[in-house]
Amino acid sequence: MQSVCLASVLTVGKMSGPLFIISLALVFFTCGEVYSVFPSVTADFFGAKNASSNYSFMYSTKGVASIFAGGIAALIFERTGSWNAVFYGSAVLALCSAFIAMALRKMPLPAKHEETEPPP
Repeated sequence: MQSVCLASVLTVGKMSGPLFIISLALVFFTCGEVYSVFPSVTADFFGAKNASSNYSFMYSTKGVASIFAGGIAALIFERTGSWNAVFYGSAVLALCSAFIAMALRKMPLPAKHEETEPPP
């Protein structure tokens, strides 16, 4: 859904100012839904024992990506002279993440091992 909204900024948003604002609002509206899934997916795949430390690592990658993404987007704009490549590239990456999420849903969860106390 986010990839469609990102592409709509360049296609529908060019038609008028209000359509640009609406399409950009849709991008921001669909931007953070994946972050609500991270805690449960992290616990399912890596176990509940270290879920908080694993999730903190995954959430930290969001911050690191935001630092690099702005510079990379500016570099692409300077080289091409247009934001089209940045928005279409983001749309393709969002579509790839949707496919990965669908593939993860079909994967079996790792087997959970019951922790038993060692005999005294």
